[in-house]
Amino acid sequence: SKNDIEGMELIILKGLSWRTCSPTSLEMARHILSLVFPHVNMQDSTWAFVLDEVQFQTEFAVRGYYFTTQHRSTIALAAIFNTLDQVHIHNRQAMLLALSLVLNVE
Repeated sequence: SKNDIEGMELIILKGLSWRTCSPTSLEMARHILSLVFPHVNMQDSTWAFVLDEVQFQTEFAVRGYYFTTQHRSTIALAAIFNTLDQVHIHNRQAMLLALSLVLNVE
């Protein structure tokens, strides 16, 4: 019956703690970077490199079991910080400052 189906759906959702469609690490990283973007002034090619490398890092992370046990936001920020090690120091400093503003780090 309809009530049985709805009851079973509720049991399943509670069992999953309502985590049915949480954002991926890549989606979180892209969201963080979209908040950072207005605060930095870097060449399009550098920004494209950052986006591509963050995507690579987050996709690579899912291959290791250890990373599947970590918070997606942790993976996202790790990918961003790892990528910043590969850009020019001027861009790195600008991104770190923007990240601190966006994430309210003092």
